[in-house]
Amino acid sequence: MQLPEDRVVEPFGEVNVLPGTAGMTRVRATILMAPAVENASVALATDVSRSMLDNFGGAGLPPIFKKENQVELVARAMSEYLANFSGDGQVSLAYWAAGTAGGQVIDLGRVNATSASSKPFQPPPNMGTGTMLLPAIRHYAEGEFRKSKWAMVVFITDGVLDDLEAVKKYTFDLAHEMAAGKRGFLKLVLIGIGADCDESQMEQLDDLLDDSGIKDAAGNDIDIWDHSMAANMKSLAAIFKEVVSRNTIVAPSATITDDRGSPVKSDQPFTDGLPAIFEFEMPAGSGSFTLILPDGQRFLQPVR
Repeated sequence: MQLPEDRVVEPFGEVNVLPGTAGMTRVRATILMAPAVENASVALATDVSRSMLDNFGGAGLPPIFKKENQVELVARAMSEYLANFSGDGQVSLAYWAAGTAGGQVIDLGRVNATSASSKPFQPPPNMGTGTMLLPAIRHYAEGEFRKSKWAMVVFITDGVLDDLEAVKKYTFDLAHEMAAGKRGFLKLVLIGIGADCDESQMEQLDDLLDDSGIKDAAGNDIDIWDHSMAANMKSLAAIFKEVVSRNTIVAPSATITDDRGSPVKSDQPFTDGLPAIFEFEMPAGSGSFTLILPDGQRFLQPVR
């Protein structure tokens, strides 16, 4: 079980509570950080199906019905942040789920961090009559980012997809291509927006490759999808909460204890360094764990 985002305490990015050995609970956690990736390719794609109209502030409606354009606020902030992470300082922008059945992708060009902060995000005249995500994935996976060694596409949406099963199948195809070394790594992130956002489909994609056994050349599990709810994100770095490396050491040493103050059981010697992704086991009845850093900082994370 992945803990809800609003229950995760900084500096943790993601906390998963899983069955462990007899009488134990296994915890897998990440430290929230933007990874250092050379020549990263980055894109931000925004859902423009008709169900998103309210999130655009009711553009085109009489003034009495208009609201704040949530899409523009989120898209500007994210594109500005992502442009700083991109290898060439720019982020590719697109609208998806436009037109008949929501199958059209509209290329919006590229922006840098400066131009992103004032980029207008208004709905197109041909807002989609459906919400098809697969064409947008293919737009990058088979187009602009086909030869990228490392790429990330962030999709803003209200979480209602009409082609979920097709997206799941294509995700497995991508994972097998990555495992075979036929393409570089591609990370796909769904950001839910709006009070009525349906998170259930996003969770299905997020969990899709769990325990699939599909691994890269280094033996690491390939995990393509991640998701966050915009309202619950404590910082924009949460976009990268699953994009961290077990080889990245974030602290020279650490101690992790259960809610009774006893050291947890782990195959990793945290005394030799705390990696950005770490796992351990503690008694199944434990309600929390505490990360203790060498300088005395303590971070208590509930797990119930």
